[in-house]
Amino acid sequence: MKGIAVTLSLLLAGSVVMAGTKAFRVPASMLRGQPRIEAGKFEGYYIWVDKDGLHLRWSASSTSLLFTGRLDTDKPVKEVKRLREDAGGWARPHGNRIVLFSSTVRPGEMDGIDVVIPGGRKSELQIDLDGKPPEVEKIFLGKEGKHPRATPLKLYLR
Repeated sequence: MKGIAVTLSLLLAGSVVMAGTKAFRVPASMLRGQPRIEAGKFEGYYIWVDKDGLHLRWSASSTSLLFTGRLDTDKPVKEVKRLREDAGGWARPHGNRIVLFSSTVRPGEMDGIDVVIPGGRKSELQIDLDGKPPEVEKIFLGKEGKHPRATPLKLYLR
């Protein structure tokens, strides 16, 4: 429980950091469609949108990794679903426009969240990999798996 409180505090504090950082704009066209994901083949984050909402997956390849993040939305979040409840970690709304998550994934495993934001047009996403922003080569966007140029990300959902 103490670990959850510390992680939660760090994620909430991230809003101060995000406020002073220019987010990389990701157009909806770059996010459309689920990428081909093979658990454990590549480590990092996979992010896409479809008719069901915004989806994030994360995977580890050679060592256990801690994936944490904060999603700030422009409209209220209706639902947050974990991919694997048995994987440990957590994902939860904080208020009605913020989603926080934390999950340790072992090599060859995958976890993630699905977020439903009715009427949502854009969201800011701050993600970390083992306590620091991931290299952009470890972020795969949409069906094509393109990489952003920087983090944090401003995701345009429509």
